[in-house]
Amino acid sequence: MSKFRKRILNLRQFKRNALGIGSGFGYIGELSLNLKTVFVVDNPDRSLRRKNIIYKEDFVGVSALTEIDFVFIDYDQSGNLEKLHTVFTNNRAVILVQGEIVWPVKEYKYLRSLGYQHIETGGGMQKWIPS
Repeated sequence: MSKFRKRILNLRQFKRNALGIGSGFGYIGELSLNLKTVFVVDNPDRSLRRKNIIYKEDFVGVSALTEIDFVFIDYDQSGNLEKLHTVFTNNRAVILVQGEIVWPVKEYKYLRSLGYQHIETGGGMQKWIPS
């Protein structure tokens, strides 16, 4: 079991769904082992095939997803945050951002306005939780 997977398992007791925006840090295969469903949006690499991984072409219908525990966002996907507004407000999911570089002020303020707080940076990711 990788360190990344151990960190995810320790974040919250979950058995539900995750939403990956981009490559999912390259851990979509590992995430799918512990989650009911992993929805992946905007990932050009669709080589990994499992019955609980669902690839989506675009953000149409993403707002209707329910029971999302985690949102994994690649750092370069910060422009898509506003497309996920209903996921953030309805599900109150934990947000994990790839990389340890803090997002620009616009994205930072947007997540703060939704009631999220940045609590940890380390291990190749930033963790935001609902307050």
